[in-house]
Amino acid sequence: MNIPSADVNFAKHFSVHPMGNPLFSIPRYQAKGIVHPDVLPMEEKNFLMVYTPYPPEEKENPCLVYSSDLIHWRDESVSNPLLTPDSNVWWKNWHLADPDLLFVPEHKRWYLFFQPRSRQGTKDPYGKDVSRQCFIAVAVSNDGILFDDSSDNPILISSFPHEGIEVRGPSVLWNSREQQFEMYYDSRDLHSGRYVINRAISRGGINWNKDIRNPLISFPDKDIWHPCVRFFSDSYWMYVPVGRVKSQSNYGDIWLFTSKDGVAWKSQGIVICHSLFPWMARTAYRSSFILLEDRIHLFVSGFDKQGIGHIGYFISAKKGKAVDFAFGGKVIL
Repeated sequence: MNIPSADVNFAKHFSVHPMGNPLFSIPRYQAKGIVHPDVLPMEEKNFLMVYTPYPPEEKENPCLVYSSDLIHWRDESVSNPLLTPDSNVWWKNWHLADPDLLFVPEHKRWYLFFQPRSRQGTKDPYGKDVSRQCFIAVAVSNDGILFDDSSDNPILISSFPHEGIEVRGPSVLWNSREQQFEMYYDSRDLHSGRYVINRAISRGGINWNKDIRNPLISFPDKDIWHPCVRFFSDSYWMYVPVGRVKSQSNYGDIWLFTSKDGVAWKSQGIVICHSLFPWMARTAYRSSFILLEDRIHLFVSGFDKQGIGHIGYFISAKKGKAVDFAFGGKVIL
């Protein structure tokens, strides 16, 4: 498919939606806040969002809502949370964070990727101590409402020094050209102590091959974590927080990166500065974006000074030329 490359300049400057600073219609389910949006466009201008209520951690489990206008989000006919921890299962006995939703047309199946975490004192089936470790798992569904995560999990665990003891924040695409899943995720490098971005591929979504060039994006003096990747106009686009996680001056701004091959990434700089908005005065967090009517619609989660999570809604200030291949840029045709 010969699609001209988009000029990314239009995707670097945003205005706050007048009703989206932050969004108040997203259910919290007795939690103090909400974080980690992942937005997926459907037919006839309907949209889905998965996210997690947070804090506290015991409420941090994947939830799903839907909307027709990207402002008012509803949960009728949905049984939230979609998944819950199980004290008897070693890899998901604490909480289930970082949901990422994908529909694969060829499979006629929904995939919900997420990051479960183990409690202190947990051991895996081989007797190894996996206390407080983060993994990546997947649940599948035929209808996008009822999900099953009962087998073959976790699908990704830390296994290299640059992954430390946690792999987190999956963002997954389906590449119809290559008939494979492509996952981007973050981890904390044992040597530098910094969070970095990695890539893995899979044919079936269960067995994954980590890219030998990992980490793909890293900074000597900053962290980069919780990527959100889409494919527009023959290019990969990534909105991602960059800043410092494990420090007294914890902060993060949303940056844009682009790539032609999904491996070599170019920074386009900061697009959302967290300090301009009281509801993310502490840090910006995971974002999600879709291309709609020649504008980028960007959903950004962040934490205020009290550590409460919020989700805000931004729109690119100008229109641009870019082509959304399928399902919000999550399917590469």
